Amino acid sequence: MTDSSDPDPTQSTYAAHPLNTSSSPNIRLLSVQHDTWQDPGALIFCTLCVVPLSTAPPYTALSYVWGEGVATRFIVLDGRPFWVRDSLWAFLAQWRNSGTEVGYVWIDALCINQLCVEERNHQVALMGEIYSRAWRVVAWLDGGLEGALNRLVEEADVDVDVEMFIRDLMALCSDEYWRRLWIVQEYVLGQSVSIWAGAARTSSDALPRLFTRARWSNVFGSKINNNLTALQFSPAHNIVSCRTAHWDDPNTSPRWVHSSQLFEQFKQAKCLDARDRVYGLLGLIRPQELAIYPIDPDYSKTPSQLLWELYLRREKQLPYVRDYQRSNFVWQGLDRYVACLQMMLGVHDSDPQVLAARDRYD
Repeated sequence: MTDSSDPDPTQSTYAAHPLNTSSSPNIRLLSVQHDTWQDPGALIFCTLCVVPLSTAPPYTALSYVWGEGVATRFIVLDGRPFWVRDSLWAFLAQWRNSGTEVGYVWIDALCINQLCVEERNHQVALMGEIYSRAWRVVAWLDGGLEGALNRLVEEADVDVDVEMFIRDLMALCSDEYWRRLWIVQEYVLGQSVSIWAGAARTSSDALPRLFTRARWSNVFGSKINNNLTALQFSPAHNIVSCRTAHWDDPNTSPRWVHSSQLFEQFKQAKCLDARDRVYGLLGLIRPQELAIYPIDPDYSKTPSQLLWELYLRREKQLPYVRDYQRSNFVWQGLDRYVACLQMMLGVHDSDPQVLAARDRYD
């Protein structure tokens, strides 16, 4: 355990494993000590190590909901207490107690020093690569869905009660996980994604099949039209469709998207920091676009400053824009773009940066 004289054990932990943010990218990976006694209440012991991202050993990247409120559980990280929220503690306990999970794990809350702005900027810029390079991504859902997920997996190839099937699928797709902004690129970019709810597990490949089965159930006359409509327009269906498009298009796989399209599509996704609605999607933007018009994560910028930067960036993408009359559709598109950025970043109409942007095309 930590020395009581240590004023900030969390920072001491990261200081012992510094990341090189100036040259070839490094990341921290986590090892979880297994509990040979299978005691679910035992302390969770973890250690960190630093590796180059380009030559990292196989690792699992966790995709999950942080949760709100203060951290109320603690683990032991490199011999020091480290407070975590319930969702992360539950995953670590499941990983530790399974007896079958080995190897390294990458978890943003533990592997990034969240109090260091420079490090956050550096690591957030790598998030797309971190998840795309992972041997596996685990999508961690609420443990209360374990029964529903087990039934969906077990009954995948047998005749089932259609209403219960739809109810279980609705419960799975209504989980808070699917509403979180950060999970979009985490789920889409993972080469192999495993969905966990408690001890229940299935591959991400199962969800498109389950959605197809749900549509067929409507063909056969089930009285569940409202639920099917809700499923079709759910955040879960949207994200699963994005993953399918990214990997399964025979002509452009994997497929990236233009930033303006992504911003519009996920402008209402949930996140604790509004700026993450931009930074959390960078891994899905076309590399060719970012090469010419980069977006560099910088948490020292306010949402208002970020809006102005993105507006000017969009203008540069349309060099011919000044040649059009005010009534032209291009100007209308810029107005919609600013409105989208306002919703994403929580910036009001009266903000000076919004007014400055609109002055340029009004």
